[in-house]
Amino acid sequence: MLFLLLCLGAFPAAAASGPDRELSGKLNKRYRELITRTETGKKFYERFEKARGGKLPAVYLRYSDTLGLGWYELGKDAIYLNTKYLMIFFDIKGYKASKIAKIMNSGGKTLKEFVYYTDTLYLHELTHCLQDSLYGKNRYMKEGGLYLEFEYEAFFVSDMYFHEKMKASPGLFKKIISGEYSDVYTNYDMDGYLMVSMDPAEYKKNIEKRYRREISGYISLSEEEELRKRRLEETKFLSYASGKEKRYDEEKKDYVLLERQRAEYEAFLGEFYGSNWPAFSADALDFISDAAVEAKNYPLALETASFAEKNFEALKGADTGGKLEKLKTKSALVILGAISYIKDHAEKMPSEILAHHFKALEKACLKTERPFPTELSEKRKLAYSETLKEYLKLEASEKDVWKKEYYAANSSFFMESLVKNYNLKAEEFRKP
Repeated sequence: MLFLLLCLGAFPAAAASGPDRELSGKLNKRYRELITRTETGKKFYERFEKARGGKLPAVYLRYSDTLGLGWYELGKDAIYLNTKYLMIFFDIKGYKASKIAKIMNSGGKTLKEFVYYTDTLYLHELTHCLQDSLYGKNRYMKEGGLYLEFEYEAFFVSDMYFHEKMKASPGLFKKIISGEYSDVYTNYDMDGYLMVSMDPAEYKKNIEKRYRREISGYISLSEEEELRKRRLEETKFLSYASGKEKRYDEEKKDYVLLERQRAEYEAFLGEFYGSNWPAFSADALDFISDAAVEAKNYPLALETASFAEKNFEALKGADTGGKLEKLKTKSALVILGAISYIKDHAEKMPSEILAHHFKALEKACLKTERPFPTELSEKRKLAYSETLKEYLKLEASEKDVWKKEYYAANSSFFMESLVKNYNLKAEEFRKP
């Protein structure tokens, strides 16, 4: 699943105590020390200080069953980190926020570990804090929701930071992609990072899908502008009829502000993604594919290496020092390595795992215009057929919408490949 839920909304938080305030100061200080070790972090804090004069929000630990990993609350100028997930991270149960704060304030490894693995989450929410200072109340709608465009920025800033952090910790990254290490915060970090490095358009679609579906009140700036424009026209007509021109003037002022904000923010996002993403993507894909090969995670290596070649190829006039040829050579070597790995391990792999290796290999071959190895054709057919039958059953019975979409997307890929490459009929697999 992409993007574990981070959400914003009114939260009936307890009043801050002395230990709360003490821990808040420690957390802000430690997060800043860690985050500014990267270029992304340094640049962010420069923007933040320019907008807020260095005034940091409070950071509180609070429990919520319904909200996500963390959220920023406008009215209180505070970032809340959900102790529900903190307890999962530390494998503890039944700890109240006050007890956790007391333990954290005593220093030691607990505070250090928590800060190290929640820094990306904190930076995401700190970006929303900065947006409030830059755009004020107009960042929110009356329903208390957010504009989607602000999430694009928050995710991209935090994902760029995560990339730099992982480059500085290659050993940890290899453990993550080889399945040797996992935690609730790192899983969230990895989801967005892998997608934005490959395809920013798809990345933004998944952010939009998540927020529109699971958090009420999210809307794009352009949609809100159109809604207010229609409402303004109605208000103008009614105000003249009732003599309440003042209400119309107020709504017109709000509309003009929103119109300007939408234009300014679209220009900002275009520049932000346009100037930052190409270099970020090239560096990230290079780093991920190398680590994935070392970790023997060939599905990830195949996907990232092929994306690196095609993404760079799309940057017209950007080739210096034969970079494109190097990327083509690299993706060719990754494909050859994957073929060799599959041949050596196919007999020991479950059909589902083997099918996903073949899927990644097939996609990489298609993307880089290389032929799929004929010697693996029959094994691919068998793995796809067996996994497709199982996924169609799971798709039909699954209640969780994200898992259902996962099974559906993979079933569609396996089905199309079987029909195209083996002249099989789709109806054969859909029989009860």
